[in-house]
Amino acid sequence: MIGDGMISFVTAYGSVYITRNTVDENLLRAVITRSGGEIIDFGEFKK
Repeated sequence: MIGDGMISFVTAYGSVYITRNTVDENLLRAVITRSGGEIIDFGEFKK
């Protein structure tokens, strides 16, 4: 986590995302765990 309240991460296919550390916990868990089968709307990180 970046000290300004933001989280940055990179997907396996190389896209970089930066979002607030207040992002929904379930959404964040879906992104950082593998083989969960979740469909992820990366637009949610822009909110």
